[in-house]
Amino acid sequence: MKILKRALPRSAFAVLSLFLPTALQAQNVCEAFVKYGVYDTQTKTSNTNKAESFRSWFCQSKFESKQAADTAGLSLGYGGMTLGFDSSNESWSDFSSKYCRDDSYSAKYQEATTSFIKTISAKASDNMLACFTRGGLHARIIPGVGRKTFFVQARMNPTGTVTKASVFEFSVTGGTCTGPIKNGFEITSAGAEQICQRSGEEAVDISLSTGEQVNWDTPRGLIPIVKYPPPPTKQRVEIRAQDFVRGTNVGIDQCVVGPGTLANGKPCNARPNAAEFDFTANVPGAYRLDINFASGQVRPVKVTLNGKVVRDQALSETTGGFLNSDLKWSQIGRVALKKGDNTIRLERGDVFPHIHDLRLIPVAD
Repeated sequence: MKILKRALPRSAFAVLSLFLPTALQAQNVCEAFVKYGVYDTQTKTSNTNKAESFRSWFCQSKFESKQAADTAGLSLGYGGMTLGFDSSNESWSDFSSKYCRDDSYSAKYQEATTSFIKTISAKASDNMLACFTRGGLHARIIPGVGRKTFFVQARMNPTGTVTKASVFEFSVTGGTCTGPIKNGFEITSAGAEQICQRSGEEAVDISLSTGEQVNWDTPRGLIPIVKYPPPPTKQRVEIRAQDFVRGTNVGIDQCVVGPGTLANGKPCNARPNAAEFDFTANVPGAYRLDINFASGQVRPVKVTLNGKVVRDQALSETTGGFLNSDLKWSQIGRVALKKGDNTIRLERGDVFPHIHDLRLIPVAD
């Protein structure tokens, strides 16, 4: 494996007070890095690879909500997480799953992530660097491109007469590293870096022992690779006409030959008919509404979904008769379901055709 020697540029090292106005703020930001970790912000890293490192960091953090992600981002100086999440059309868990799975990480998310890391101020990166350049021996772990690649960096910032730290032991549980840090190596202000790979998907722990105390500026290990389940897929919805929940002057097999036929109810005289059907959709989006009906006469029906008209003159054709043997499916049209509860309403100013079933078939959004 090729060893990358990316010593941090001396010109970038500055007194902590240049980046952070108070010692308290400095402490809070550094503690945030120790809690949440970091992504690759080095000058030599391309924006594409920075975005991939950020994505690896984000996905392994497994933030439970947008608020939790924003809280972390603000404490790190990154700001709110604008990564392509659309709260009006998806849940946070659905977004996280699509964002973190390679087969659904779309160009939209790539562009949003690259744009986001460009908006992270230089000050935020400077804050990270400032935490790493305090006096003493410092180490950190940085996610690479892909969730199995990571870097371990160490740097000895002189304190008094102490200018280097001799390594007694460097070991990795759950992975392998290639680089200069090993027994007998002396870590100096020039810094050193290891390129590492997870052995599998289990947790990784780094052990670094030297003649000086090691200050970890990030977690000293990696949690097991978080597996994000695929987003739910649209499911076909089948509704029996006999399962209507609210109706006006309608009944099942009251004035017609059934079985399971929704039509005019007793006393079987001509009058307005209406029926409503409640159902749930596991995934919002586009579906096609079909109705299975029989009619020997033209009896158009108004169809609404969640209060909005789908078709004003649906089922306006005849099927050859009113018996179940005359049933035919009619395509009413494309509809947009919301996640969770939905309601279809059928109404007519006179008696219904004979209605047996409704179905909603997923179509491309």
